[in-house]
Amino acid sequence: MTKDSLLKTLNLYEHVLKSAEVKIQEASFRKHYKTDKQSTLEHCHSMINQIRTFVANDNMDKAWRWLGFLQGCFWTLGLFSLNELREHNS
Repeated sequence: MTKDSLLKTLNLYEHVLKSAEVKIQEASFRKHYKTDKQSTLEHCHSMINQIRTFVANDNMDKAWRWLGFLQGCFWTLGLFSLNELREHNS
């Protein structure tokens, strides 16, 4: 996956979340944060622009880690299958 393909993948994820009317809401780092589906998706949505910033600053190690977190959440929550996520990474 190149930087350009990563950015295209982020655009796809942002489109999916916006289409589902998922708000952008960063998770609280308090000990007992809600982990329901909606709160998780809102936090994932908030991560997308930060990943773009990592890419712009050439902090690719962190961008890849955060992408992995997003994709793990999306798979666990049933937004995408493993095959779909694999295709996003090609």
